Amino acid sequence: MRQISQVLEGESEFTINGITKICRQGDIAIMKSNVANSGKAITDCKILDVFTPVREDYM
Repeated sequence: MRQISQVLEGESEFTINGITKICRQGDIAIMKSNVANSGKAITDCKILDVFTPVREDYM
C-alpha cells in the first residue's frame, strides 16, 4: 500500500521515515506502507491524498 499526498494550496510539513520536509503548492510526498509518517499543516492548506490500493476504512 502507498499513500501519495499532493499539496494543492498552502504549506505542510511531512515526516517520512524520520526525515522532515516542508511541502508547498504542487509538491508531492509518497509514503510506503509500514513506514512511520506524519503530517502537520503550517498554513491553511488543501491536500489531496490518494491511497493504492483503496483503503476500505476510508470509504
